[in-house]
Amino acid sequence: MRRFVPLLLVFVLLMVSMGCNTTRPVQLVAALDAPEGTLAFLRDLTTSPATLIDTARVLTGRIVFTKPHPAGLYCVEVGAAYYPVMLGESPLFLDASDPQVPTRYRGENVELFNRYAELFFNFEKELAPLQEQLDTIVDPQTYEANADAVEAIETQMAQRIKTFYEKAYALIKEYPDNLYSLHLALQMELQGEQLSDFVAWIATWKGDYSGSAIMQRMQNYIAQEKRLERNQPFLDFAVRDVNGETVKFSDVAGKGKPVLLKLWASWCRPCCISMAYTVKLYEKYKDKGLEIVCVSVDANPDAWKHTMQEVGLSWSTNYNHPDLLSPDSPIVLYNTAALPYTVLLDGAGKIVDRNLSPKDLETYLETLLRAHKATELQRDAI
Repeated sequence: MRRFVPLLLVFVLLMVSMGCNTTRPVQLVAALDAPEGTLAFLRDLTTSPATLIDTARVLTGRIVFTKPHPAGLYCVEVGAAYYPVMLGESPLFLDASDPQVPTRYRGENVELFNRYAELFFNFEKELAPLQEQLDTIVDPQTYEANADAVEAIETQMAQRIKTFYEKAYALIKEYPDNLYSLHLALQMELQGEQLSDFVAWIATWKGDYSGSAIMQRMQNYIAQEKRLERNQPFLDFAVRDVNGETVKFSDVAGKGKPVLLKLWASWCRPCCISMAYTVKLYEKYKDKGLEIVCVSVDANPDAWKHTMQEVGLSWSTNYNHPDLLSPDSPIVLYNTAALPYTVLLDGAGKIVDRNLSPKDLETYLETLLRAHKATELQRDAI
């Protein structure tokens, strides 16, 4: 408890000073594990992308935002870290000064923030040693030799991720009429039965959130998910090939062959690691009729082309869409912020499923490719 004393004293003094200076009330004090002078950003989490609202520099281990802002959901961004906050009429204090303990919040309506911070902290703590193991053995050049070990570790990681999302969803269900619950649900990218349950749940909320930007984002997400359900037709988009020519996804999809769409980026390490399996999958099924379309969302085409060669993407249907968040971006159309991301289509261009595990993907592929072969045989017999 000793380390909190100076910070709490500062917080109390700042709160007292509010009574003497009503033109610059303190809204937020944050203790951070960041070098002196580091610039911190306050962003509006209700917008996409999050709009920059204010800035402050780390001084003596903390930042202080004094400019008054409308009540709502924000985040403090410092380097690669960000801390969500709900600002209102009362001051808020958060302590993220010790990376060995969860972030702690003090102020009004912070219970969900504290519980989720602890849940996420424990999840990262469980996942870290597995990620370290994976990093020591994974290399695109030696994927075959380490394939079994990689699969075992990735299976463990997938189970921990699944458990975390189950716990996180159960947690937000304890907090109805809560904008932070909405924000967390958007990060979870709910699908299927879980999304249906969520839709029914928010319909019971007592507050009027019709004018809330974050509720509008959720409603847009829900509507888009309906367009991406199984057996729905694929969503088309335009991309550029390695020569800079514009092509469409529909040039490949819906032409009679099963298609695996993979969204990725050169700066995404999990994407590059997973490409070894994608190459292996292509070699196994290309002669049976499988088409793989890889779309990079790199802003730098040179980085995309270099990495594409490095990981061995030899097929011609490798494309680039550099505008990550434009309305016609495949990332936006296919309702995801996570990479890598895959969508499996049947020969008619209908969605079979998304983000399948390697085992489930190959099970589906075997069925689809048998159907494709049967269609070819019927055509040859005519």
